[in-house]
Amino acid sequence: MVKTFMDDAEMCRDEPVYTHQCELIELKPYPYQVGGHNCILVYDDETICKPLIDQEQLVYAHFPNELKAFIPRCRGVVNVHFEMFDGDILAYAFPDGCPCIQSKNYCMAKKTIHNNKFKFVKSDCDGWTASVTENGITRQWESAKLKKIEKFILLENVTFSLKRPCVLDLKMGTRCFGDGSTPAKYERKKKRALESTSAALGVRLCGMMVYQCDTGVYSFTDKYQGRRYSNEDFSYAIKRFFFNGIRYRTELLSSLISKLLILLEQIEKIECCRFYCSSLLILYDGHEDEGYEIVPRIDVKMIDFAQTRVKDEPTNYHVGTDRGYILGIKTLIKIADEIKASI
Repeated sequence: MVKTFMDDAEMCRDEPVYTHQCELIELKPYPYQVGGHNCILVYDDETICKPLIDQEQLVYAHFPNELKAFIPRCRGVVNVHFEMFDGDILAYAFPDGCPCIQSKNYCMAKKTIHNNKFKFVKSDCDGWTASVTENGITRQWESAKLKKIEKFILLENVTFSLKRPCVLDLKMGTRCFGDGSTPAKYERKKKRALESTSAALGVRLCGMMVYQCDTGVYSFTDKYQGRRYSNEDFSYAIKRFFFNGIRYRTELLSSLISKLLILLEQIEKIECCRFYCSSLLILYDGHEDEGYEIVPRIDVKMIDFAQTRVKDEPTNYHVGTDRGYILGIKTLIKIADEIKASI
């Protein structure tokens, strides 16, 4: 929702008084986030936003053309303002030219922006934990530090057209750390890969939500469960992703396999790129009308590129293909084939 607000002296009693008018977009947590540690917010129906990381912005600008059909469209950058008010955290986006930035006056709209407030409670980690319920889904996320203004990157909302989004977030590749990782992080992430399915399968479950038609609620699997899965557990989890409480959505498997094969073909052609720590989203609509779709839709999207390296970077020393990512795609194709044959 877009609103226009005017500052007044009462709102800014202890701050320099100025008058300005600009459009502010109220933000709220994105309800279909199943993985990742950064807070994703809804900008509008077709757009989400997440904290801007310079490397990820660079990757979106130089992403291989062969793979652009597999990524969300990048729609620029926006300023996001966070503010504690009456036990809530308010969040809203505003343009670069807003006087609020130049004057450092952050008390604008304290009284007015409260429709989409976040209910926050103090947590043990000296941060804030938000709990938001929408469409029957309760989401929690933490922010160790509450910054007043942050840059967020705007991205296509890939669940926009889905009535009941079913989302599978898969951490891809055998390597779970970026080029700039410290020795301590390198050891920790290497251990995590060896203790999970990442090292052997090239893929790990990072989060999953599936709409259950029999109960009208979602079932969830988080990243901590995914880290504990054996290879067999992982295969069974992928199978569960296609079960809606009544039946297996087997009609989706052929389309999924076709898209994964196309992705594999393209990834195998691309030199020098590394998609470290990135995720692959698999999405379909859990809502079913009386008649099933003639051509059921299932989407495959690559996301989270903070540790990705692309060919055009001067400091990218990698050669050849991303074999860890390729292993992960081959694993998914094999499992999907096995599920299709067994049901």
